[in-house]
Amino acid sequence: MERRVLKVFLGSPGDLQKERERARSIVEEENKNHAYNHGYQIELVGWEDTVAQARRAQATINRELDQCEYFIGMMWQKWGTAPGGEGHPYTSGFEEEFRRSMDRKRATEKPEIALLFKKPTEELLADPGPEITKVLKFKKEIVDAKELTFQEFDKLDEFATKFRAIISLILNMQLDASKAEDIVSEESIKETSNDGSQKDIAPSTTSLFDPSSIHFIESLFENSEIDATSIARFRLIANSMHKSGNDDISLGVHDSNLIYRNKDAITLESRETKFLIKTGVSNFQSEVVPIWYWLFSTTESPQYEITFRTLYGSNRHRENALKILRLCSWDIADISELFTRKSIIEIWLNNNTSNDLRLAAFSYLQECGREEDLPQISSFHDSSETNISIAAVSATIGILSKFSISEALEFIATREDADISPAIAQKLLSKPSMIETTLLKNCLSNQSTEFLILVAKELNKREKLSLDDAKLLGESGNAQVRLISTQTFQRHRDEFSLSDAKKILVKPTKNRTLISWFSTTSIDHDGEAVYDSYEIAVFCELPVEELRQKVKSASIYNSNALKAYYTRYFSSARSEMINNLEDKFVSYFEDKREKISEPNVPPTDSLTNFLRLSMLKSVLDILCEKGGVKDLQLARNLIDESEIQLSNTIASFLAKHGSWEDAERIAKLTNDASFSGGLLPSPNKMNDYKEIATALLKLGGERIADLFALDISSSVKKWMIHLLSKPKFISFDDKQICQMLRNESEYIRQAVAFKSILCLTKSRLEKILYLYYKGEDSHYYNAIFWLDLGISTPSKLAKSIARSKI
Repeated sequence: MERRVLKVFLGSPGDLQKERERARSIVEEENKNHAYNHGYQIELVGWEDTVAQARRAQATINRELDQCEYFIGMMWQKWGTAPGGEGHPYTSGFEEEFRRSMDRKRATEKPEIALLFKKPTEELLADPGPEITKVLKFKKEIVDAKELTFQEFDKLDEFATKFRAIISLILNMQLDASKAEDIVSEESIKETSNDGSQKDIAPSTTSLFDPSSIHFIESLFENSEIDATSIARFRLIANSMHKSGNDDISLGVHDSNLIYRNKDAITLESRETKFLIKTGVSNFQSEVVPIWYWLFSTTESPQYEITFRTLYGSNRHRENALKILRLCSWDIADISELFTRKSIIEIWLNNNTSNDLRLAAFSYLQECGREEDLPQISSFHDSSETNISIAAVSATIGILSKFSISEALEFIATREDADISPAIAQKLLSKPSMIETTLLKNCLSNQSTEFLILVAKELNKREKLSLDDAKLLGESGNAQVRLISTQTFQRHRDEFSLSDAKKILVKPTKNRTLISWFSTTSIDHDGEAVYDSYEIAVFCELPVEELRQKVKSASIYNSNALKAYYTRYFSSARSEMINNLEDKFVSYFEDKREKISEPNVPPTDSLTNFLRLSMLKSVLDILCEKGGVKDLQLARNLIDESEIQLSNTIASFLAKHGSWEDAERIAKLTNDASFSGGLLPSPNKMNDYKEIATALLKLGGERIADLFALDISSSVKKWMIHLLSKPKFISFDDKQICQMLRNESEYIRQAVAFKSILCLTKSRLEKILYLYYKGEDSHYYNAIFWLDLGISTPSKLAKSIARSKI
C-alpha cells in the first residue's frame, strides 16, 4: 500500500513541553487508527526533529517548516527569544515561523494554519510581564486581521481534545481532496465516452497532440474501466497544455509517482516529459516527486535544463532549480549570447525577484561561485535587508576560501556580521600554522560560533590572547568561547579564583521576572556544565590530601571535588568508589544531610534523590572511562536497576568489554526520553549518537540482522547505517533493504537510500526499486525519489550527492 506523508509543523515557544509531548502521542494514535488505513502518514515536525548545525538554529528549522503543508501554532505565556542578532526582523523564533508560514500561505495557499492559545491565569493577566504582553498583542493582531481564527484551552485534556480535532480535520481534508480529484476525472471520462458517438481525433496539421497521445486518448473512449495510471496520464496531458495567463499548475504527487512507476509501459510526448520535469522541480524541496529519470533520460543537457529553469516560472520553481543546481555542484550553463553567466546572475539578484530567490542564489554562489562573480555579489554586502546582506557576505567568503584562505580571513576581519558555516570554518582553519597571528586576532570580533571557537583556541594555544581579548570573548553567548576567556584570565593573573571563573562562565539571566525565576529555561545550563568541568579540572591539579579535605568539606549540592578525586586518583580511590556505586550513594548523601550546617533548610527528599542520581551517573561514567572488564557486571547492574542516562562513555565501555546482551541494553537506553530530550540536538549530542552507533556495531558485528531488528532510536540507527561497512551492507538481501526503506522514520529511509547509492550497483538498485513497488506493503515516495537518483544519474554524481546529504 502506498503511503503519502502529510507534514504538520508544530510551532511554539518553550513553555508548552507537556502539550508538545501529548501532541506527538495523538498523532501516533491517529496514524495507527486512521491515517495508515487510508494510505497516509501524518508527520509532526518541530524544533526537536531538526538536524543540529552550528549556524543559526532557526535557519535549520525554517528549512523543515517550508516543506510542511500544515502549521499548528501554540502559545501560552512566553514569546521566546530573538532568532538572530541585532537588526533581525523577528523578535522570536515562533514569530519568524508564523510570519514565514503566512507569507507562503498568501502566495501559494499553503500551509493551512491553526492556532491554539493556553489561557494565562488571572494573576498573570493582572500584572503581565513583557513576555505575556507580546503574546496578548499577537492575539489581538490575529483578531483584528480577521485572516485566521484560533481556539483557547485551559487544561491538558482540553488541549488534547482540540488538537485531536485539528489532526482529524487535516486527514479528512486530504481525503476529501483526493476523492474530488477522482470524481472529476471519472466524470470527464464518462462525459466523453457516454455521448453515443465517437469523435474523430485523427492527427492533423493543427493537432495539439502527437500520435502517441492521440492513441492513448482514443483508447480511453473504448474502455468501460480505467486504471489509476491512465487517469494520471490523462491529467498529465491536460496539465501540460499550458498557456501564459493560465494559473500556474503542477501535477499531483500521487499522479507523478504513478507515471514514474509505469514509465516503461508508457510512451510520452516531449511536452509531457517537460511538464514532469517542471513538476519535479516545483516539488523538489519535498523530495517526493520523481525528477532524476525525466531530467537525465529525456534532456540532452540536464545542466542547461536546470539553469534555464532558474530564470522562468514561479519563485518557488526558480528557487528549487537553484537548489538542484547547488546540490549537483553544476556550473551555470550559458543559454545564449544574451543569457551569459553574468546576465543570469544579474537576473537572480534583480530587485524585482523575491528575497527567498535571492537567498537561494547567494547560497548557490557560496558553494559554486567563481572569483569573477565577486563584483556582482559585493553590491549587496551593505543591503538594507539584513538577511540579504548576510547571505551576500557568506557567498563572498565561500568564493574567497577556494583560492586564498588569507584573503577570506582578511575579508572576515572587516565584517563582524559574517555568518560562517561550520564547513567553511573548518576549511579556513584546517592549516592554522599557515595563518599569521595578527590575522587571526583581527577575526576575533566575528560571532559565528564554530569559527570563533577555532580561532580563539588557536590563539590560546599560541598564548597570544590578551586581557582585552579575554574580556571580548567573555561576553560571548557560547560557553565554550567563554571557557577560552577564562583560561586566558587564569594565565594572565596571579590570583584567579573559582568564583572569578564562575562569573565568566555562568551568565545570569537578563530581565528576570517572577515567572522566569521558577523556569528551568532561564538557567544557563551550558555555562553550568562548562563551569563544572572547569572546576573538576582545577581540583584534579591538587595534591591528594588537599583534595580529600575538599571532598569532606564540600556542600551536599556540589560533588565536583569527589568527581575530581575519583578521576585523578582512580586506583587508590577505586575501593571507596565501588562501595559508593554498589550502595548507589545512599549512605554518602545521608551522611551529607546530617552534616548540613543549616538544619532549618535541609534539602527535600526529592532534591536529595535528584542529587544522588546525578552523582551516580557521573561516577559511573568515570568507572566506564577508567575501569576494566572486572567492572562490567557492576556497570550492567547499575544500568538495569537505576535511572541511568546513556552516554558515549558507557556505550564505549560496554562495547569494549561486553557482549550481545549489552547491545540490547544500549538499544533500550536509546529510547529513554532523557537520552533524546532537549531542543535542537547539539553537536556534542550528534557526536554521542555516532559513538553509540559505533559501539552497537561492534557489539552486534556477528549478528547484524538481529542488531538492526532491535528497537533503537532513529537518531542512533541512522548513524549505524552510515557507519556500517560496505561488505556488511551489501550482505543484506534486497528484501531486507526494502524493509528498511519502509521504516516510519524519514531519516532512516534517507540513510538507507543514500547507503544503497554508495554501496550497490545500478542494476541492484533497479531490482530493489521493483521489489519495493511490488505487493501491498506500504512504500514512501521519498525513498523512491532517492533510489531514482542512484538509478538514473551518472554514478559519480549520485554518489557525490549521497555523501553531501549524509
